[in-house]
Amino acid sequence: MPFLHRLQTWHWQTLLFFFSGVPALVYQVAWQRKLILLSGVGSFSISTIIAAFMFGIGLGSALGGRLSQSLGRRQSLFCFALVEFGIGLAGLATSKYGLEIPFIPQAWYIGSKWQMVLAHLFSLLLPTTLMGMTFPLLTRALVRHGRRSSRVIGTLYAANLAGSAVGSLASGFIMMPSLGIAGTLQLAAFINFSVAVASIFSIFNSSEVNSVNLEGPQIVQVDPSKPAVPLWFWYLSYTLSGFSAIGLEIVWFRMVDIGTKATSYTFSLILCIFLGGMSIGTMAGNWLVPRWRNSLRIYLVSQAGVVVFTLAPLIILCRFPGILPFSEILIDYWRSYEPRTMKNQTPVKIIFFYFYLPMLLFLLPTFCMGLSFVALQDGIQTTRNRVSFRLGTLQAVNIAGCIAGSLFIGLAGLDMLKSQGALSLLFCCTLLVMISAIGFSGDRLAASLGGLAVASAVYLVPPNDLIWQRFHGQNNSLRFHFIESEVGVISLLDEGGRIRVSNNGKGQSYIPYGGVHSKLGALPSVIHGSPTSIAIIGLGSGDTAWAAGCLSQTMSIDVYEICPDQ
Repeated sequence: MPFLHRLQTWHWQTLLFFFSGVPALVYQVAWQRKLILLSGVGSFSISTIIAAFMFGIGLGSALGGRLSQSLGRRQSLFCFALVEFGIGLAGLATSKYGLEIPFIPQAWYIGSKWQMVLAHLFSLLLPTTLMGMTFPLLTRALVRHGRRSSRVIGTLYAANLAGSAVGSLASGFIMMPSLGIAGTLQLAAFINFSVAVASIFSIFNSSEVNSVNLEGPQIVQVDPSKPAVPLWFWYLSYTLSGFSAIGLEIVWFRMVDIGTKATSYTFSLILCIFLGGMSIGTMAGNWLVPRWRNSLRIYLVSQAGVVVFTLAPLIILCRFPGILPFSEILIDYWRSYEPRTMKNQTPVKIIFFYFYLPMLLFLLPTFCMGLSFVALQDGIQTTRNRVSFRLGTLQAVNIAGCIAGSLFIGLAGLDMLKSQGALSLLFCCTLLVMISAIGFSGDRLAASLGGLAVASAVYLVPPNDLIWQRFHGQNNSLRFHFIESEVGVISLLDEGGRIRVSNNGKGQSYIPYGGVHSKLGALPSVIHGSPTSIAIIGLGSGDTAWAAGCLSQTMSIDVYEICPDQ
């Protein structure tokens, strides 16, 4: 097949969509690094950034789905190219000028919760809206008569997720350490420009002319043995699954953040495995759904699988850690004071310490999420000329659920319910999906069994104190005390004669005072000779602040600490 003819195949556009996903997550990781310089590091700021990112993508999905209804194939590809070009321009602009919006006061980035949410939302609104438009536009260009829409959508989705996983991993582990944030953003913009140019080139070399008028309302052949599923169920369940997915991502972020001792690679790593698992699950769904035509059953089983495979490794870690491979290495690391760094580590140790725990916790659940996406698309896509519209609408309601899950779990849920209660609430969302499926004549057996499994999972979530004891390598509740809030987990560990203060698993200092932090606090004051006012960033156990006030001339000490529980 000649090269120019290959440009017309949907496989070529799928490859372009893979490369379109790479800069999307590069931007998210890089912008997250920029925004936390203003808002601080913690589950709250991460949740706010994710919510703002998802809001723009959801808005773009809805706009792209509606816009694509009036476009033909070439027009959709051209709009896709323009959108990619616009994303690249936004990336270049943020590399030079940052993300602050002139009409948003900078104080809002560190202000009250609602001010921070609005500041992040407006900072990311334009580029993320453009990102959200790409999927429905490309779907409109590629889905046409004679081709299964769910397979095309699933393939595009899997390719974009795989590209996003690559972008997330490369940005955190390779690009930013070597290029810096500005250089990383510029490289991501170059990839966007390249995708735009390649898309336009394929349009000019296309011999096909497909317009919306020529396609007509083609009806996909639906197996009459398949259960009739009302549209409201798909929309409701995909909204709830979005709420649950992002809520789980935030809880997983907390667990991995503590399990890896709060390193700068955690966010990139979680996104990589989260998106990679979904990509693999989507590809598996593309193979499974055409062979097992009951898409409702696949959807219900995969949704129950998200809950079961989330709970199972947590129960093993908390109650039966001895049966887990390499559990001794994990527990010894969790007991240690400092995190492992990339420097002077062999590749095997890097892979183990940074990939083993997150893959254990959520590779299988995210696989089930990807599988459920294909089943949902197969169930809802029944009219050819409304494929992109329904796709955009589905993505919009799913992302609305993601935003709600991110804001509620990150801003209030972890503080009010703690990790145990947050997991139980998120499992209840899936239980509601199962109950809804029982309510109509679909696959009541699968819905009932799935509901029973999910209800059991709600009951079996390990207690919060047991979760954090294990993630700090402890098995004696009398020696371990902690406080959990939306910011993180502050712990006190009795080591026999002294108490270690830790923030998200990473050692801060000790009580009683008198160690290295006392010396570091007193030394600047002694060198100065007569400081009257002192400012210190980070409280720890209070050791540094206590020692800094060693001279009688000192009248005030101001300590800036992101974790109020500390």
